[in-house]
Amino acid sequence: MLTVFGDESYDEKKQRVYAVSGLSGTQQEWDDISVKWIQQTGGVPFHAADCEAGRGDYKGNSPEKNKKLLIDMTKIIANSKVMGYAAVLDLVAQRKYFPGRLKNYAYYFCFSSVVQHFAELSGLYFPSEKKSGIYI
Repeated sequence: MLTVFGDESYDEKKQRVYAVSGLSGTQQEWDDISVKWIQQTGGVPFHAADCEAGRGDYKGNSPEKNKKLLIDMTKIIANSKVMGYAAVLDLVAQRKYFPGRLKNYAYYFCFSSVVQHFAELSGLYFPSEKKSGIYI
């Protein structure tokens, strides 16, 4: 089984860019990351936006320490076997070329793109078995 963890991100006023991303992996791949992740964070839940901005659990850290933590956490993912995918929408262009879209269009567009990608990926990761002319 593959498990996907996702998140959304946008600029502070949701005016310029909107993104949804996900990471997909097997339980073993997530377990491999978890050990390194907890060692790096000391068990503190990691929030990249807060770390980058020096808010929340990262408020007392120097900008250099927070930047190093962001890099280290990114390396943990990059050096793992989990697979990532993101869908990003330029909100300025959307308003210019496609005025009148639904209020939450950016979220639904990005979210459905990520879900579709991982659904297709799971079909490649776990190919169907042919039994009696029927694919399951």
